[in-house]
Amino acid sequence: MVGFIDTPHGRLINARSAGDQNDEVSDRDPSPWVDYKIRRSEEEKRGLAAFCVRHMLQDVDGPALVVQLASGTTNTYVMDQMISALSEEDLALDLTVVTTNLTVMELGRDALRHRKRVDSLQVIVTGGTTNWSLHSLLGEHAAMGVASPSYYPDYVVFGAKGISFRDGRLRLLYQFERELATQRAYATRPTYERIVLCDDSKLRERVGFELPVDPADLMRDADRLTFVLTRPADEEPDWFSREKKGFIDLAEAIRSRLDAKSRTEKKVRLFVVGDDGRTTEKIDG
Repeated sequence: MVGFIDTPHGRLINARSAGDQNDEVSDRDPSPWVDYKIRRSEEEKRGLAAFCVRHMLQDVDGPALVVQLASGTTNTYVMDQMISALSEEDLALDLTVVTTNLTVMELGRDALRHRKRVDSLQVIVTGGTTNWSLHSLLGEHAAMGVASPSYYPDYVVFGAKGISFRDGRLRLLYQFERELATQRAYATRPTYERIVLCDDSKLRERVGFELPVDPADLMRDADRLTFVLTRPADEEPDWFSREKKGFIDLAEAIRSRLDAKSRTEKKVRLFVVGDDGRTTEKIDG
């Protein structure tokens, strides 16, 4: 199998140790699309993943954690860093990952094969139609699996090809029309916290299929709605300031549609992070 991005703990895509070379396993190599996307904004994606994993683990209340990871290369980094945390930090944690992301599944499989202290990891694949361009599962069956009431995830983590808060309006763009049903399920299913991860290049993306979702629906069945962006390399470009202002307007619009009790208890937030995953700015909506 082919690996593309080296990490201290192996390779992110289809990693296999030398001792595995004779296994009777036939995995199809990821598409050029996945190869391109995992290399693009690599440091930013590592930063997003570092923030996300630290954020989830520091908020764990109990011995078990259920995380739902959507398609996308940023979530590949999230999975890699969660495995690292389990294997290196001696966490006494039963971690269940539910996913449509085939690379996430492969990372979990390889970790269970070769690494010590990850026996508590469980990976559940939702089912659906294989899309090799995304190396993920799509379609109505995948969407039904994502939204299944048979489990309740502590965290749902997803992203987008493009995102914008401009003028107080949330726009989430995706590469393929046929992934919209699955992404809508991630955006609306019940969870404790919904986390949207996007590097700052996604704020300038204007081409794609827009997800038909009411922004209030992202908050309706979640206690927290958290957006995480990386900070642009430039000193605070005007377009980034406008996006932050748009987020404040969006958050106010979402909260205005909640009842009084929910407005007090629920949180809408934007974190801006550096390449090291450290928070450089936090905006409470």
